[in-house]
Amino acid sequence: MQLSKQFEVHQTVNPQDVENAAWHFLCAARVDGIEKARAGLIPVKADTRVPMRQVQQLFAGKLTPSDVLQAAEEGPEGNRPGQRFYAYLYIGLYHEATGQADLAEAAIQQAAALASTGGYMGDVARVHAAVYTVKAEARAAERPAAPAPPLPK
Repeated sequence: MQLSKQFEVHQTVNPQDVENAAWHFLCAARVDGIEKARAGLIPVKADTRVPMRQVQQLFAGKLTPSDVLQAAEEGPEGNRPGQRFYAYLYIGLYHEATGQADLAEAAIQQAAALASTGGYMGDVARVHAAVYTVKAEARAAERPAAPAPPLPK
């Protein structure tokens, strides 16, 4: 079974979940490219969680990451930490899908910093952040050392 298929099946029992549509998009983008993934984006109309409607529109190419972050700052102050977490997480995953690794890493690291302990999606953010950290360390280890300065005569 193609990985994205599991999200299509899940949609039959949970049709108003932007997260399901987002993960379907991420799988499809990896296999088929961004434009095909956008064309096949599962429509969700009634997910009332902030900023999930904006995440849906980001993946559809109709909003920007800034729009998603702005939405995360709306509503009761007590809801904003979770809203910020989800905004950064899905912005980071979106940037990964669109090949913008530096932007993806920054957003994922921000999501990991905001993640509450014990939650599954927090674990997703922390694992993604750890992968970026390991990759950065590997790149740093591959860089040649700076040449030694010339010896005085």
